[in-house]
Amino acid sequence: MTMTEWSVELQAAGGRGTAHLDEDSIDELLDMLGHEAAAVSHMPGRYSIRLTVQASDIPGALAEATSRVSAAVTKAGLPSWPFVQATVLSADELDRDLTQPGLPAFLGVAELAQRLGVTRQRASDLAKSSSFPRPIANLASGPIWAEPNVTRYISTWTRRPGRPKTS
Repeated sequence: MTMTEWSVELQAAGGRGTAHLDEDSIDELLDMLGHEAAAVSHMPGRYSIRLTVQASDIPGALAEATSRVSAAVTKAGLPSWPFVQATVLSADELDRDLTQPGLPAFLGVAELAQRLGVTRQRASDLAKSSSFPRPIANLASGPIWAEPNVTRYISTWTRRPGRPKTS
């Protein structure tokens, strides 16, 4: 049986109204997980732990990480909240993920017009329609959209040639 190094991220949630976690308990949790723990983050009602485990496959990696984290959480005196999300990546996959940008590409009106194959004025008009994705921000230079949202819109957009009829 070949063992592989896996990066496992587990997120636990306690629900709304759950108090902030004690920093000392978080530090103790990190100490208990030892060198396998790469990161712990937390906010009210939720914490996330990424650690490295050795296992032969994904289910084995998840089981090993869940067991280690659950034991360490109990010993650190943290609440035993249920795990609500888990991500398991091989070390190579994690390295690939870390080389990718964390944010999507953004488009302004000029880029939007180019992608749609229309003028900037027409792009602005289309962007005001109810079916067009909302901008993620409105800057002094104008609105910006996340490229994946615009790409999804373009895939369903029925372009009609010619000028729109006046009412």
